[in-house]
Amino acid sequence: MNIQGNYKKIIAKEFREIVVKMKDTKDLSEKMYFFSATYGVVSRVFNLEFDPALVFTHFVLNAAGSTINGRLLALKGGQDNVVKIPEDLFDSLQKSIEKLAENIETGNKDELLKNLQKIANIAFTTTGNGYYLYQKGMLKI
Repeated sequence: MNIQGNYKKIIAKEFREIVVKMKDTKDLSEKMYFFSATYGVVSRVFNLEFDPALVFTHFVLNAAGSTINGRLLALKGGQDNVVKIPEDLFDSLQKSIEKLAENIETGNKDELLKNLQKIANIAFTTTGNGYYLYQKGMLKI
């Protein structure tokens, strides 16, 4: 990732603080509120120093947030109660954010890509097909 070290540190620090906030609450909507700060901080940084890897990171985090939040809203509204939120979803998401912080800080693009794929898979479990694959054991988070 070709951004200045101080920006890498800012993102990593924010990601770690987000994880603490997510762990401190049991409310799933509140967890998603804090998660939304991940793509917020990335957006603020790429407005100051552009890097395609940051745009990709923002895109994956934003899409994951929208996907998971959509499932939470459907469940709250009593719609489509068949597809549940996997029990370990938020633990896996928090661990992945911690790893992203490390990947960004060290500039490890290969590991960054792996962790963004992990986050995409985590979010995919909240869709009909993703949940089915999760139940079959094909999609692991």
